[in-house]
Amino acid sequence: MILNNLKLSNYKQYSHLELEFREGLVGIIGKNGAGKSTIFEAILYCLFGRDEGNKAHVRSAFADPKATVELQLDFMIGEIGYRVRREFRGKALAVGAEFYKNDVLVAKSVSPVNDELVKVLHMERDAFKRSVFSGQKELSELSDTSGEARKRMVRRMLGLDTLDDAQSRVNTDLRDLSSQAAGQRQNLLSDDSRESLKSEMAEREKALETNSLAVKNERQILQGIQEKHRAEKEKFDQEETRFKRHSTLRNELAQADERRAGLILQVENLKKKEADLHQQKATQDNIRAEFTGYEAEKKAFDALEHERSKHINREARLTKIAETSEQLAATVLKIKTLAEQSAERPSIASALVEKQKSVANLEAEMETKRGDLRSIDQQIGGIQAGVRERSEKLERLRALGSEGNCPTCLQPLLDGYERALAELENEIIALQTKQLQQLEVQKKTVTEAGLSLKTQQATTRLEAEKLLQEQTRLTEVARQQTTEENQKRQLESRLTADETILREIGEVHFDEAAYQSVKAKLAAQEPRYREFLSQENYLARELPATLSALKSAESGIAEAGQKIATLTAELATVGYDEQAYNLAKQAVTNFTEAFQAQTETLRALEKTGLELQNEQSKSTEKLRINERILAQISDKLEEVELLRRLTEMLGLFKTEILEKVSPGISLEASDLFNRITKGKYEGIRVDENFDFAITDGGIFYPIERFSGGEVDLANFCLRIAITKAIMDLSGSSAERRMEFLAFDEIFGSQDEERRMEMMLALNYLQEQFRQIYIVSHIDSLKDFFPHLLEVQFAAEGSTAVWR
Repeated sequence: MILNNLKLSNYKQYSHLELEFREGLVGIIGKNGAGKSTIFEAILYCLFGRDEGNKAHVRSAFADPKATVELQLDFMIGEIGYRVRREFRGKALAVGAEFYKNDVLVAKSVSPVNDELVKVLHMERDAFKRSVFSGQKELSELSDTSGEARKRMVRRMLGLDTLDDAQSRVNTDLRDLSSQAAGQRQNLLSDDSRESLKSEMAEREKALETNSLAVKNERQILQGIQEKHRAEKEKFDQEETRFKRHSTLRNELAQADERRAGLILQVENLKKKEADLHQQKATQDNIRAEFTGYEAEKKAFDALEHERSKHINREARLTKIAETSEQLAATVLKIKTLAEQSAERPSIASALVEKQKSVANLEAEMETKRGDLRSIDQQIGGIQAGVRERSEKLERLRALGSEGNCPTCLQPLLDGYERALAELENEIIALQTKQLQQLEVQKKTVTEAGLSLKTQQATTRLEAEKLLQEQTRLTEVARQQTTEENQKRQLESRLTADETILREIGEVHFDEAAYQSVKAKLAAQEPRYREFLSQENYLARELPATLSALKSAESGIAEAGQKIATLTAELATVGYDEQAYNLAKQAVTNFTEAFQAQTETLRALEKTGLELQNEQSKSTEKLRINERILAQISDKLEEVELLRRLTEMLGLFKTEILEKVSPGISLEASDLFNRITKGKYEGIRVDENFDFAITDGGIFYPIERFSGGEVDLANFCLRIAITKAIMDLSGSSAERRMEFLAFDEIFGSQDEERRMEMMLALNYLQEQFRQIYIVSHIDSLKDFFPHLLEVQFAAEGSTAVWR
């Protein structure tokens, strides 16, 4: 696998970055904080979708709060090209991802993309980071630790720390299961308790059998009582039926007697009311003649009221017709005045058009004069240019003198000098005195004519504006005339309508004195007349109703008497005997009490049986729970044994892996160390406990024996060897082999000689890795890198430039 290019947008220190990765040994240089390590953080995030820091800090501080953060990495595995794009959108930094294979989209969204990348890379993020990225602390920590701590560190570097975690979880489960089994043992029944419980259950079983026989016997007694009770109950039901029918008939008979008495009293009252109403009717008949004349006068008064209404309406119409006629006359006069004023509109409009044409014609003549003036100015400019040209020639000739050469033909001037001077002076005089003066006269003439035309145009325009104002005023007069004519038509229509209504009303003969006299007379008689009418209405309503009610009451008395006779006859046939009824009722009551007593006895026995069964069930459940706990303890003990064997196997498996990889690490580290030291040291040995020794003169010495430079080189070689072992354990094939390696600040505070030895080692590594990137802020190393990538910090975002 090699990297092709990286694109960043609004990511941490970078506003925009497009980086093409080169092959070979590359130094990434720049000041602290410029963003060197950020490049590798971006690579890791593209490949595995996880950042070491807080997601809230991925957006550049100088970017807009809603700007999209984008990361894109292109890489090759064998001949296949891959591209992974990740982004953070919006203020909430919503995460998105896409994965392409040979420019074809194969996965979208975070989880599918991460799954596909693990399949393609054949390693998880931690293994990738341990095999590709190395820091200064990771080099020195190999020699700074020893014993079990160093073995744990190597296991972590090889990715075997997951086995440590698995073993720890197995041990935790082992302890938990053992504790659970011990706790459950405390809940088991003792042997004595179990035997005592079984004995109690046997005695309880005998008691249950005795209770069952007693319940059976008492239930038979209860059934005998029920049969005798049923026979007595049938007798009582027959007597109860007679009693209920006898009671019903007695109630109905009492109600019929009560109703008949009420109706008799009602008939007496209605007869009294009938006599009183007839007496009131006789009184009304005696005074009826008194109000015959009142009704005739009332009809006459209604006729007078109608005439009065017509009279008032006629007077109102006459007043309205007079007002409308007056308004109509004023409107006609106003229309006449406005029409006289509007008669001038055509002449004003015609005069305005003529004035506007005159203004336009004068403008055209003025434009012609402007053209003439421009032409004259151009001619004057041409003549002035000719005068300047000849004056310059004259000055040049005078400067050359008679002995000089002609600037045009390059021949000596000699005798032609004075002649040339005279010709030039004559030409200047002719141009200034003749042509130029004539043109100035023409210009003056044209200018005066133009000013005259301008004065005429201003006067004409002022007259046109006055005509326009007058036309506007007359237009308003015409509008007012139209309004008044509409008003005239409305008044004429209103007048016609009022005259029509007046004709429909016709002549009216209304006597106000007669009207008031009749009105006063009727007002005096009206209270007594209203009282008379009220009494008439009362009699008309109450007399028929009273006669009808009287007839109905007499009919009801007859019906009630008939019903009383019927009920009396039926009551005699019921056959109810009070003494027989009480005897039957007492017999049923006696059997009911015996039945209830026997029922209570039976229920007490059944309750005792249920209590015995409940206790028996509880004892059975205790034994069942005890057996279940025994089974669970047995299962847990089996699982404890299985976990114990598993943790032993995990320990053996870890030891076996370390023993398996240690020879390969020794071989790889020895070969690299021997080449770097140019044969001074034959190699490095790594034993099964991962204690390191360096061969010097064929003898293995502990690493502590050597100087800091040799130790650093040994640590570096061991780190490279472990990196290859990690790649082998990850199952990388030849075409999927990781050919990219990165070291972040591995030089630290080493002196120049040690740095050179490290650079020599890195140059050797180019034979095995196509891309080796070294992050460093040490300027003295610049000249030793075949390629340099300089990261520079700026307020608007860092940049990365190849040098």
